[in-house]
Amino acid sequence: MDSGSITGMNGLIIGICLSGETSRYDVDAKASKSILEALVSIFHINMDISS
Repeated sequence: MDSGSITGMNGLIIGICLSGETSRYDVDAKASKSILEALVSIFHINMDISS
């Protein structure tokens, strides 16, 4: 290939993607908290996420 670009899933070689379900395109704090709770659980991180 002499030209082009690598974007989105085409550029992902090795990685993990966590997505939170939202009802719109706005910032959704509940979805963000759900992702953070999953990361804390998976990686056994000691973090207070109670608020």
